[in-house]
Amino acid sequence: MLQQDVAKIIGVCTDSIRGWENGRGIPQLNRLPKIIEFLGFNSYVLENPKNLSEQIKGYRLRKGLSFKQTGLILNVDASTVMAWEKGNALPKLHNLKKINLLLSK
Repeated sequence: MLQQDVAKIIGVCTDSIRGWENGRGIPQLNRLPKIIEFLGFNSYVLENPKNLSEQIKGYRLRKGLSFKQTGLILNVDASTVMAWEKGNALPKLHNLKKINLLLSK
């Protein structure tokens, strides 16, 4: 498949595809859902997350969301999402309920 064809499918310019292939750049988070769909698999996230931190990260990357965007969905600060994802903090019960609901979608 030509780079221009892949670029059209993913919604980027051909130079972006070329840069990614040559290691001169990485896709923006918001491009990940289309890339995952195109590839037919997710090379960015563990298939079987072992804990809540990995589940949060997997969801965020699959959806192409930043820490800030994920925080807005969960009504928490971006740094809170980052701390959960890194395993530096555990969500309180009311936030855990929101996370579980989000992950179940």
